Amino acid sequence: PWYPDADNDGYGDASSAPTDSCTTLSGFVANNSDCNDADSRANPQGQEVCSGTDNDCDGLIDEADPSLDSSSQGLFYTDEDGDGYGGSNTIAACSPPSGSISTSTDCNDSDPGVNPGATEVPGDGIDNDCTNDLPTVESVTLSPTPVYTNDTITAAVTTSDSDGDPVSLSYAWSVDNTVVLEGVDEASLAGTSFFSKGQTVLVSVTPDDGFGAGNSAASSTLTVLNTAPTAPSLAFSSPAPRSGLDDVTCLIDTPSTDDDSDSLSYSFSWLLNGSPWNGATTTTVHNGDTISANETGTGQVWTCEAVPNDAEVDGPSSSISVSILVADTDGDGVLDSEDLCPGYDDFNDANSNSLPDDCEQSTTFNYTGAPQTFTVPSDVTLVHIECWGASGWSGSNNGGQGGLGEGLLTVSPAEELYVYVGGEGTTSIGSYNPQGGGWNGGGDGQNNGSSQTVGGGGGASDVRLHYSTNPLDSTSLSSRVVVAGGGGGTTNNGGAYGGHGGGLQGNDGGQHSNNHRATGGTQSAGGSANAGFGYGGSGNGSMTPWNGGGGGGWYGGGTSTAHSGGAGGSSYVGGLDSGAVSTSGHTGNGIVTITWSQP
Repeated sequence: PWYPDADNDGYGDASSAPTDSCTTLSGFVANNSDCNDADSRANPQGQEVCSGTDNDCDGLIDEADPSLDSSSQGLFYTDEDGDGYGGSNTIAACSPPSGSISTSTDCNDSDPGVNPGATEVPGDGIDNDCTNDLPTVESVTLSPTPVYTNDTITAAVTTSDSDGDPVSLSYAWSVDNTVVLEGVDEASLAGTSFFSKGQTVLVSVTPDDGFGAGNSAASSTLTVLNTAPTAPSLAFSSPAPRSGLDDVTCLIDTPSTDDDSDSLSYSFSWLLNGSPWNGATTTTVHNGDTISANETGTGQVWTCEAVPNDAEVDGPSSSISVSILVADTDGDGVLDSEDLCPGYDDFNDANSNSLPDDCEQSTTFNYTGAPQTFTVPSDVTLVHIECWGASGWSGSNNGGQGGLGEGLLTVSPAEELYVYVGGEGTTSIGSYNPQGGGWNGGGDGQNNGSSQTVGGGGGASDVRLHYSTNPLDSTSLSSRVVVAGGGGGTTNNGGAYGGHGGGLQGNDGGQHSNNHRATGGTQSAGGSANAGFGYGGSGNGSMTPWNGGGGGGWYGGGTSTAHSGGAGGSSYVGGLDSGAVSTSGHTGNGIVTITWSQP
């Protein structure tokens, strides 16, 4: 049988009745497998495409046929908010699926109030009609102007947005046409980090309304100007220049600073008593910074003004004034107001007591066996005190000599000082009868018979601030400002001499045979034996005579417990300035001399 092939695709029409023939019939084929003989593309070898018909004659149409050519499908857009406008989500299909649109025009497919057919609401931050207008920059202004190296430049920006959307800004700062800082909220640029004198600065600003960025706009260009130096602080080389003696030199105490790190110079000018000085100046460090001493006079007021300059501009000036003090009339280098000996050389001091020899006055206090008083003369504020301690008793061996304590004491006019001059040690008479200690702390010697073979120590000489008739009163003793130690008393035993008074430590007494040796007083303890603060050691009945008495002192010298000489007391200058002590040098009663300067 033969079947008609109307579309000439090699497949016969399945719906036509067969025709029998012993020969091939034109327009007929021997099969009837063509499901659509009116379309040459539809046959068992055809490709299923979106067409609404069965293209490959398998009985399946479009998406129902797994062999569908997907490239023949159309692209449709979902309308998820149901407002009739497709969003951005897509579906491939041969025909529009339910809830889909063939175009994508909805800019927010989750909000049915946002689509091309909606009415724009200004200022709500929403592109209601899906037709957003980008924002624009209306102006960019930089401040401050002018600008200097350490300034911070700030950009003030105005913008507009026809949709009323909020606008954010991003900045790009350029220095000498090179971007140095960029980002959102970078509205300022600090000169300390990014620019310096002579450079140019501008900023480019880009607006964004959340839907897109508008066109950038640039500011005008600023050129960074030179910064003037700051004012220096000044000082004078001498805060109290003396008339005719001291140059008046104006010093840069704290230099000016310059933000541009320029090299600085200074110019100086002067006022004398408020009027410009046109006379001579000299140079110590900077040109014109000094007024010579020969230009100065008592009572003048000199004012120095210094102006800094960085080679382009002057900075603010600074000024400072000083008064010229009274003259040194006698030319000894000491101001008249401080001169101890007016009309003479205050440095003429042959006796080295720190008081000018030409105006020295003094009082010497000798031994009286009682306290004596020195009243400071008017206008006197400094005295020199020289104390010699008394010596110990001497027999066939020498008693210890008195020590020396001296130095300067600051005083007030009419102040009273109390003078205690030590007495020389005397002989001890009688058996086991301690006696012979010199007044003001000398220790008693002890004999073993009536012969005069042993004696007491010498008393110390001192000056005190607290008066007492009892030289060993503890309060009075503690007020001593200077002490000269007394010498130890001797015995007539071989080698039993008395120890000399101090020095910071008194000398030990001479030792007879191998008997006990008395030791000298120190700065913190009395000597051995029996000595203490202010008094020398005394012999007593429990000892083996002969016992030389110890010398008085800051701390007294000790007595020997058997057959030997007493030790010297220590000297003390802790209450004086420039104090000095020495051991020995004085015999007999003590002496105190007080010297001062008074024209």
